[in-house]
Amino acid sequence: MTQQERCQEELVEQLAQRWLQQRAWQRLRDQLPLLRLLARGVPVSWEELADALGEPVERVRARLGTWEELVVDEHGRILGAGLSLVPTPYRFVLGDRLLWTWCAFDTLLFPCWLGQPARVEAQCPESGTPIRLEVTPAGLERLELTAAVISLRLPAAVEPCPNVRAAFCEYSRFFASPEASVRWQAQTSEGIVLPLAAGWQLARRLASLTLAAVTSAAQEGRS
Repeated sequence: MTQQERCQEELVEQLAQRWLQQRAWQRLRDQLPLLRLLARGVPVSWEELADALGEPVERVRARLGTWEELVVDEHGRILGAGLSLVPTPYRFVLGDRLLWTWCAFDTLLFPCWLGQPARVEAQCPESGTPIRLEVTPAGLERLELTAAVISLRLPAAVEPCPNVRAAFCEYSRFFASPEASVRWQAQTSEGIVLPLAAGWQLARRLASLTLAAVTSAAQEGRS
């Protein structure tokens, strides 16, 4: 391993640990079953989600009702919670199902959480250059633009986060190159830019940490 690779690995671990503190991993207990339901490509009823969680509907509604970013339709069914049935700039194809995500990092993280590969399409917001790749739980494939990078915002202080989409997703984008991200970096405090390979490594490590935390909490709850 080169010095640059070691430094990048250390940075990924530092970012993953910091993010584990800042983004309440406890939400994953609810979000992961919801993501799996949304991955079917159809709206999710509260009854379906409550059944997946093994809890009364009223309790699930009360808890997820604090998620300001949750997208629902006119019937109250859930359309988006990171993974979305409503179009966004981030196309996310699971098998034969066309879905979307709220941000660039979601496209790297969700295949690790769901254990499924996805075909991803987006555009650089500066140049309009298409960015296409396949993301799997094992790595990145078919990346057509190897110079592409991903932007993230990770505040140094732990913040209350009732709206993940506003606090984090709005800042995570794909850029065609480091040079294309310069204006975004100048305008964004606490923003960083990583090569896509490092972004995927961060997603994989964060997925591992959060899933382990949820599993440990579930085991403690049963003991």
